Order: sequence, then structure tokens, then C-alpha cells
Amino acid sequence: MKIVFVCKANHGRSQLAEALFNNLSKGKHTATSAGTKVIREDANKEGQTISDPNIIAVMKEMGIDVSKNVRNQFTPEMLNIADKVIVMSEPENTPSFLSQSNKAVFWDVPDTYK
Repeated sequence: MKIVFVCKANHGRSQLAEALFNNLSKGKHTATSAGTKVIREDANKEGQTISDPNIIAVMKEMGIDVSKNVRNQFTPEMLNIADKVIVMSEPENTPSFLSQSNKAVFWDVPDTYK
């Protein structure tokens, strides 16, 4: 099964979910992560590594290294190849092609990164 975890910036929630899922599934399933607003008019953050030291530290305590994970923009192509897309972005940050997909499952996970 191919899962994509999606949040707004692919900076925290979706990165954590991807890392935990892949660690726990032990190769039986695969997950990636992306953000709905990684590429914006005011900035392009795609390809940058996550920089929140708290996320990196918490995952390191669990034996998972996310320090080299990069941020990705969610695309329609990602939706096409996924079996399920777990959406943690707020409705106003979720594109209609995703919010209207039968592959999308919505989780209410607050964005703690400000």
C-alpha cells in the first residue's frame, strides 16, 4: 500500500507521520509526505530540509533520523499513484483536487509550527 501524508508545509505533521509509518510498517507498506503550500507565490521551500530542531530531536530519540528529509509539494501525480492520502492540512489549505478525492482521509491534527 502506498500512503501519502499531507500537511500545509511538509515541515512537521506529515514528516513525522511518514517517518513513524515507515518505521512501524517495516517495509510492508510505504509512505511519503508532502505539503499543500510548500511552493507559494512568496517562497519556494521545496527540496529544503526540515529545520525544526524539536522534530529532529524527538525522532532521533525514537531512533529515526529525519534530519535529511526534504520538503515536497503535493501534486495531482502524487494523488494518482497513492492508495490513500492522509490529509492533516486545514480545509482552506487543501486543494479541491485533493479534498474531493475518494482516496483522501482527513485527520484533525493541529499545526503546532508557527
